[in-house]
Amino acid sequence: MQPTNDFHSSGELNAKTRELMALQALAQSRLKATRANFADGIKAAKEVQRDLEWTQKRVSALNARAAQKYPAQYKSATSKYPAPIEN
Repeated sequence: MQPTNDFHSSGELNAKTRELMALQALAQSRLKATRANFADGIKAAKEVQRDLEWTQKRVSALNARAAQKYPAQYKSATSKYPAPIEN
């Protein structure tokens, strides 16, 4: 009976090995996809940051121009609607 048990154990071991190899391939595939998604997210975040910096620069320039051209109205507006507090 010993050889039959050895064949049975060997077959189970081979099946588990194949299953583990398939799971490892799946995990590697998912990791690759996750890395690609993360890289896309980082790229989008940097693009948003650039856009926000450009917008802030433009708004600051417009505020400066408004303050210079219409000082009384600008002072009245800024006292009525103060700028948000930055952290």
